[in-house]
Amino acid sequence: MIDFTTHFSIKPIILFLVLTMIIAPVYDTVVPLIALPQEKCTDELAQAETKYQEGLLDEAIALVNRCLDKDNLTIEESEQAYKLLGKAYHAKGLLAQSKENLRKLLKLIPNWRPNPDFETPSFLRLAQEVIQELEVEKAKEAPPVIKKPTGEEPAPTVKKGGGKKFLIIGGAGAVAAGLVFAFASGGGGGAQQLPNPPPLPPNPQ
Repeated sequence: MIDFTTHFSIKPIILFLVLTMIIAPVYDTVVPLIALPQEKCTDELAQAETKYQEGLLDEAIALVNRCLDKDNLTIEESEQAYKLLGKAYHAKGLLAQSKENLRKLLKLIPNWRPNPDFETPSFLRLAQEVIQELEVEKAKEAPPVIKKPTGEEPAPTVKKGGGKKFLIIGGAGAVAAGLVFAFASGGGGGAQQLPNPPPLPPNPQ
């Protein structure tokens, strides 16, 4: 005779063990993949800096690029990463790649400047070149400046020939005024009377 009480009490345990065997490997695989992008890359950048100082430039670049693949980098980590890539590519003689990473750094932090106490003169010159290029590009993209009126209007310009026209018009006006005055002083516009002729001498007898 089958003991149903024992049978039904064992079944949940078996089901739990089966689910544990299935879920555990998946959990061990998925969780690290999810947590990996959330990890900070401070340690990797420190290792990359050490590799750079040791002259292992390719290894340093690989560590920095692995760090840049993460999504949650802080501003400080991004600054260190792009600066280290710029220095590593500069040391390899790959100036185009070095300038590209310095441009990314300056677009992220526009006021960044290399420290002359810790950088080589050639790297300082390259960084200054990138800074000047970005300043020129920014100036070209800036809208034109429109000057606001200050309230002081410029004096009007006098065209050539304007003075002559004024003299002609003014002279004609003066002549017309003189004629009007002459007629007015002649007795209201009538003709002026001539003086009487002198009397004739008497005829001799």
